[in-house]
Amino acid sequence: MNIVDDINNALNYIEENICEEIPLELISEQAHLSAFYFQRVFHIVCGYSLGQYIRWRRLTLAGEELRLNNLKVIDVALKYGYESPDSFAKAFVKFHGFLPSAVNDNKNSLRSFEKLSLDFCNKDGFFMKCVIELKPKISLVGHGERVVFDNYGINEKFEATQQHWINSREEQALMKKRFTDNQTRIWYDVYLDFAENGFRHYIAVEDNKSVDSINLERLSVESGLYAIFKTSCCESPENEWKSVMQTALLDWLPNSDYVLSQRPQLNKVIYSNDVSKRFMEIWIPIEEA
Repeated sequence: MNIVDDINNALNYIEENICEEIPLELISEQAHLSAFYFQRVFHIVCGYSLGQYIRWRRLTLAGEELRLNNLKVIDVALKYGYESPDSFAKAFVKFHGFLPSAVNDNKNSLRSFEKLSLDFCNKDGFFMKCVIELKPKISLVGHGERVVFDNYGINEKFEATQQHWINSREEQALMKKRFTDNQTRIWYDVYLDFAENGFRHYIAVEDNKSVDSINLERLSVESGLYAIFKTSCCESPENEWKSVMQTALLDWLPNSDYVLSQRPQLNKVIYSNDVSKRFMEIWIPIEEA
């Protein structure tokens, strides 16, 4: 059995116990993974946290029960783990867009988040080559923001970071002044402080000079061991990011002698004016199992 099957076993376990309190440790046991590793892999591969997935499944099922059965809101709220009608109503409105008491008037507007089933197949072998490297400490200057997931979506992490790139053009212009080679510019994405509802994302360049702008800050990434995967050389290597991450976490890592570390994850983007030399390195923090 591979890691995809193991995670699907955990998803089946969640579905069978969706109305119960489900400790993370019991869920991760179904996948034969540590709680930390299961949460991290789930979040990266799916684009949302395990807690969000369970919450959206419960709210989907709660909406269906209110639509099909003549049940009291408080009974449905208690069934799906909410301590009060008020907390249930707040979550219900955020997910469905209207109060649970108004379901009969909005039956066709109920949102649905179906049970997840992973079906992963690595079809592209070019990015499977991996280099294990102990990286020295890196001194960076960049712009950071907290990325919060308000909605679900498998590409949400990618889309959220891309939005940060779009919204920080002024800060990037300041960082560009630190480049000594305008033909090939090296940018970093840095992901850290992972939590259930998001993470902190930095767009940065390598530099140890002082910071003279309130919009930029210094950031140090300590020395550590990384599994480094490389995209193909192309005009937009960031479009391969999701495929590389899925392959690394669902294919390479389970068959290696390493596990995920809690250190920051990085993307190193080699942005050359020559498209044939433009690519991205994905640095996955690891430690020996």
